[in-house]
Amino acid sequence: MTRYADPRRCPDCAAPVTPGDAACLECALPLRGETAGRLFATLTLADELLGLLRTAPSASAAPVPAGRLDPAPFAPASFAPAPYPVTAGSRRPRRPRMPRALRALRAASVPAVLLTLGAGCLLVAAVVFLAVAWSVMGVGGRTATLVALTLVAGGLASGLARRGLRAAAESLGLVGYGLLALDIAGADHARWLGDLSASGLLAVLGAALAATGVAGALLVRRATPLPASVAGELAAAVGVGLGTLAATTSDSLPPAARLVLAVLLSAAGTGLARALRLPAASVGAGVVTLLAWVALAGYGLARTDEHDATWHTLWAGLEAWPLLAAAALAAGGSLLRRLPRPARVGAVAVAESLLCWAALAPVSHLSVTTMTLAAVGVLAATGAATWLLPRPWSLTGALTQAVDGVLGAVAAVGLVLACLARVVAAAEPVWGGRPGDRLPALDGGDALPAPWLLPVLVLAVAGTVLALDRAGRTAGQAFPRYGGRGLAGVVAASVVAALASYPVPVWLVLGMLLGCAAAAVGWWCGAVPTARSTGHGRAPIALLAGATAFLLAAVGLSLHAPALSAAVAA
Repeated sequence: MTRYADPRRCPDCAAPVTPGDAACLECALPLRGETAGRLFATLTLADELLGLLRTAPSASAAPVPAGRLDPAPFAPASFAPAPYPVTAGSRRPRRPRMPRALRALRAASVPAVLLTLGAGCLLVAAVVFLAVAWSVMGVGGRTATLVALTLVAGGLASGLARRGLRAAAESLGLVGYGLLALDIAGADHARWLGDLSASGLLAVLGAALAATGVAGALLVRRATPLPASVAGELAAAVGVGLGTLAATTSDSLPPAARLVLAVLLSAAGTGLARALRLPAASVGAGVVTLLAWVALAGYGLARTDEHDATWHTLWAGLEAWPLLAAAALAAGGSLLRRLPRPARVGAVAVAESLLCWAALAPVSHLSVTTMTLAAVGVLAATGAATWLLPRPWSLTGALTQAVDGVLGAVAAVGLVLACLARVVAAAEPVWGGRPGDRLPALDGGDALPAPWLLPVLVLAVAGTVLALDRAGRTAGQAFPRYGGRGLAGVVAASVVAALASYPVPVWLVLGMLLGCAAAAVGWWCGAVPTARSTGHGRAPIALLAGATAFLLAAVGLSLHAPALSAAVAA
């Protein structure tokens, strides 16, 4: 009688061993440790299965129970030997899992690849047949041939699906749907469907593919052991795409109405596929819906940008309604409970950005100062909403705030660079001027806003950052602890830069720089006792850094006149 788990024999060379030995004396195989315990457990399991097979009256009368086998009720007493010396953590080995790459390779097996290639070859042969034999065969022959080929492909796909042959059923299903598309195209070419336009043909073809695809997927899922047919779901998604394309190319409606209809049709197809639990079809129809919505939003943006009109023309004349429709459809996505919350918040954020553009589109044709004021107003309104709304809906204005904040920061940087250029020009030649000389006026042309907007821009951008920090905690507690001192310094610098952008005396700007430096040093001196009393040990070094920056700027500007340099040195 064969036995695999024998504690008196080495499992490798079958030499006699003693239960207390640490290794085999013949082959030096280790007999202690977790690996040895797992080996003995595996051999014991093999003995148990072998005992079951011996005691079973037939192969079908003794099914193997799932899970672990208890050796007591199945194996004889002789099949319970003392195991090798095993550690306490030893256990029976689990069935090793196949690596993901091997599972993917097994799923895409050679027969599946060959069947897919064969389906493609059949479709190419059908196209060649139509191209060559269409003008030779009569109407009856054409109809009979196309219908026969389609029915044969559908019948074979159904039969293979009932037998559980998924790859073959999917391949022939693709062939059947491709032949159906060729049937409709050929029927239109023969004028069997009447005088259809291009959009009408796309609509008929899309409806046929969507209906047959959904029907085929549901029939396969209900009448066979296979899940829903992927070929049917793909055909349904393609049908939704063709129907959407037909709606956008129709001449019976205006362009904006066609785009809105396309979005609604594709969204309805997505919802129907979702309700029928067809994942591939719902994903494909969802992509089509997204593309249709992007086309609608792009058309609305272009339409509002092309009309150099007032708010009355855009709103009362209904020129902005496509953009409003796109915003409404995007906001409608937030009502879908099945979508994840970040997607719903993002949908509201996109809708808010479109509404802001629709409201401020006429401002884009006005002066830079007016556009900057509009951007500041938008930042103030969205910042207040971000501060008041609960999380995570407080982040719905993040997209609008990001765009307007970047534009405001760019305008502020442009003003600062222009001011620095004027200050550098005032310091040349060294000591060649007088203290009462005036700075030249800032000539930024139409590219820069009014200089007095620089502190306003700084405050608007800082308030936006603070509101977003409070809503999302993107910067933790760093901004509330250290940002106040830095913000005060930046605002003071912006006030000085805005003043220096006007034709004011040089000594006035120099005095403001020295005053800011003295204020920063005084703040630091006042913060020293507070820091020592609270245990921080030292006052924040950022105040001294700001004072140093103001003092260096004053030294550079004082080179305009000897008296100014003497005043700074004093």
